[in-house]
Amino acid sequence: MTFTEKMKQAANLSQRSPLEAEMDTIPLSFGAHHEQWETMDDIEVIRDSLLCGNISLAMSFLQYRKERGAFQSETVALLLNNSVFQGYRTLGQCIVYQAVCMGDVDGAVNMLYNLGEDVDVCLKKIAFNTTRREVRSNLISYLSKKLLFTDEESQLISIFHI
Repeated sequence: MTFTEKMKQAANLSQRSPLEAEMDTIPLSFGAHHEQWETMDDIEVIRDSLLCGNISLAMSFLQYRKERGAFQSETVALLLNNSVFQGYRTLGQCIVYQAVCMGDVDGAVNMLYNLGEDVDVCLKKIAFNTTRREVRSNLISYLSKKLLFTDEESQLISIFHI
């Protein structure tokens, strides 16, 4: 076999099969959410998926946007650049804090649960680390109703009138 024949054979082996070529033409489908998410901002996609519990589907969708270079926000692009999972988690926690600040504690609890976070621990972290008094008092009253404070935390709350 001559060198030219070997090159032709190697070229034929490297060509894609008809099935592989056809797979490139099949559009990716993200279920019923695909059309809705295509029109949404990246943050709105994350918020919607946190509320509905479609987190893995949303991460796949965001990965798809990342590969196309179709992020609408530079901040989201930077956060999701290295790891879609870590970026999603960070943005998800920001969205949860935003919900708490708007007084939607039940929505925040739902989002934290769907995100896989320990809800009580996260709400306590927000309550004890925020500088916003109304957010802190909202969360403390919510957590007190659920009887989720330890004795030490209850003493801190009573001493400092948090």
